[in-house]
Amino acid sequence: MAKDNPELNDILIIAVVGGIAYFGIVKPILNSLDVGNTQGQQDYDAQMALPDNQNPFSANYSVTGTATMTNDQYAALADQLYGDLGYLWIGEPDILNIFSQMKSKTDVSELAYQLRQQNSVDLLPFLKKGRSFTPFDNGISKDALSTIIHEVNALPSQ
Repeated sequence: MAKDNPELNDILIIAVVGGIAYFGIVKPILNSLDVGNTQGQQDYDAQMALPDNQNPFSANYSVTGTATMTNDQYAALADQLYGDLGYLWIGEPDILNIFSQMKSKTDVSELAYQLRQQNSVDLLPFLKKGRSFTPFDNGISKDALSTIIHEVNALPSQ
């Protein structure tokens, strides 16, 4: 118990004070200086600013193209994606592999649709935030996020 161990008590106090100092003082200052605004964050913000009918990461992306997989295949990939972005670990190579299987923006939108239907999450915010219940981004790395955004945007619409 912490009461019986003064060293543990000191460590807990330092951790709490350090957390408060970082999230209450240091992080807001860094954000105001735009220090944490990486290319991945900029790509994410630009993609999220697009209307749904122009954003292939949206389940509502409208195109006249045809999907290259069956609904069952999209559902399986959505399950895999959701599993790879867990609470305690992230299977980033597996997530990148899922996106390498996409042949068109329609495929990505179909994946987004299945992910929303099965898990009630939107694809791009889920990749960034993960399954965390905290306000912090615990998803894939900003570099991987940027890579996925650029690769998807380079895909044909159909």
